Amino acid sequence: MKLRVQNFAPALQMAAALLCLCYSTASQTPEEYFKAANLKVAETEKLEWNSDKWKAKFRSALMDMNEAIKLDPKKAAFYAKRADIYEYLGDLDLALKDASIAISLAPDIPDYYALRGSLRYQIEAIETADEREKLDDPNEAAKLVADHRSALEDHNKAISLAPKDPRWYLERADFYNSTEKTEAALADLNQALDLDGRNMPALRERGFLRWKNGQYKEAVDDYTRLIELDPNMTSSYLARAEAYEAMKLYQKAIDDTTAALKTRPNSPGILEVRAERYRIAGRLALARKDELAAKRLRRSGQK
Repeated sequence: MKLRVQNFAPALQMAAALLCLCYSTASQTPEEYFKAANLKVAETEKLEWNSDKWKAKFRSALMDMNEAIKLDPKKAAFYAKRADIYEYLGDLDLALKDASIAISLAPDIPDYYALRGSLRYQIEAIETADEREKLDDPNEAAKLVADHRSALEDHNKAISLAPKDPRWYLERADFYNSTEKTEAALADLNQALDLDGRNMPALRERGFLRWKNGQYKEAVDDYTRLIELDPNMTSSYLARAEAYEAMKLYQKAIDDTTAALKTRPNSPGILEVRAERYRIAGRLALARKDELAAKRLRRSGQK
């Protein structure tokens, strides 16, 4: 009896393809997965926040970090990056776990303590808000106040590890601001600016806190410094105009709004703000002119 000769070519081709795929996957290093995740996170800035595409991009970055950690489970930076991604996706408990692992692997890196401090604050704030909602009595609910002690300990640790780095004072200032400790926040911002007088985030934050607390002249000083550092920053002119308006220096407020408009000449919003300030100053014809220009821009789709 003649034996049948089977054609194994298709099966061999499929096996070869699978081997190539496995080799290709295995050939990626942990650093390459890490780099891919970073690129995907950067790409989310171009997407609408919390949209399906935005979430898909973060989930893909999460898969990359899972692979990186699988291949190199002792690298603290990988856990910190995955914690960042979990935070964006709203998985705060998993983010906190990864931040703690990063600290255990690299206990001398201040970045990881600042990250964990921020996560601890968010988790405790959410838990406290949930507890308040369970109470029918508003007076009893008001008594529930989170102490955020563990979050503060992490921020303090970051500063103790790098006392000459203004970033960690800025991080702790954000924490203090979130917990309504304005004086402590201002003290940290002052410290950050003593270390780096050109620190624009610190100037911006201090200017806002000063404006919020009625320190308008001091806020003007901060925004003036920001404008000196970057004369094209629209927000600095608008913020200084707010401070001038609070001081009833309406012409200076109008001048700054005009300066902001020069940086964004097709902004209907800025035109509307200037129109309102013209009205306050009693310059009704100019107010009407800005209102009409703003309407034309909005009809053309400008924002």
